[in-house]
Amino acid sequence: SAGPNPNKARRFLVEHPEASHQLLGMLKDAVTRHLVHQIKAGAQIVQVFDSFAGELGPSLFSKFELPILRQIAKGVKEQLKEMNIDPVPMVVFAKDAHFAIEELSKSGYDVVGLDWCT
Repeated sequence: SAGPNPNKARRFLVEHPEASHQLLGMLKDAVTRHLVHQIKAGAQIVQVFDSFAGELGPSLFSKFELPILRQIAKGVKEQLKEMNIDPVPMVVFAKDAHFAIEELSKSGYDVVGLDWCT
């Protein structure tokens, strides 16, 4: 099948934790910048998708993804404040992360999206 291979991604996180944190940091910065630009351009709500959350499972998700999701929410709100732009509601959607709903609800977003598995 086409598309990303979750086994390869999971194995990369486990075998190369430092490189994984570095890559996720670069993605965090890019996503934060993109969301701020979207809001500056008039977006009234934004959503962050984490397509691999369920594939990673509770341990890897908590170690790698959750901190990044928190930093994105915090970074967007801080940058908007610096620019004197009113914040907009932010949604986090971590696909199949039924194991992390409580943590996601405390991650700095206004809404936690749920999928059909929840």
